[in-house]
Amino acid sequence: MDPLLEKLLAAAEDPEPHVRLSALDSMKDLDAPKVRKAIEYLTTDTEPQIRSRAVEVLGKKTDRESFKPLLDALEDDEPMVRFSALTGLKRHIKAARSGKAEWLDLEAVSEALALLMDDMGQPPWFGGCGSCGACDESAKDVTTQAQKPRRPRPVGLRISCRVCNAVFPQA
Repeated sequence: MDPLLEKLLAAAEDPEPHVRLSALDSMKDLDAPKVRKAIEYLTTDTEPQIRSRAVEVLGKKTDRESFKPLLDALEDDEPMVRFSALTGLKRHIKAARSGKAEWLDLEAVSEALALLMDDMGQPPWFGGCGSCGACDESAKDVTTQAQKPRRPRPVGLRISCRVCNAVFPQA
């Protein structure tokens, strides 16, 4: 095994969080099986920042092997870890829609994400502003909106659309 790879794998198990995080950042572009296992291992780290970053790294790999750890991360206690998992799963959905991840069952993933977002307290309009067609289409990437009735937006709440950057409600 490459001596540099050995050092990175050892650093991924270091007791110091900043060392583990540095190792993770150094491993993010490597594609060796042992590196993949180390990154997956770090998704269960004691430090939320490390778990979140490991999930983020796996989320950028839209292959079958990264999918299960992303699903597991959806049940993490830390919101930042769950958000990283949602972002990674959105990439998987986009890859499946473009034909690069044909193994992915889009309907099952969309239903699971809709349930998760409801459990997290995110409103059904989380994916878009609900006022422009582009936002509504983009929101379907993340959740199946038609299966749930829309909740009214809380009075005075201003949200920024992640698709068109509009702020709602407008002043």
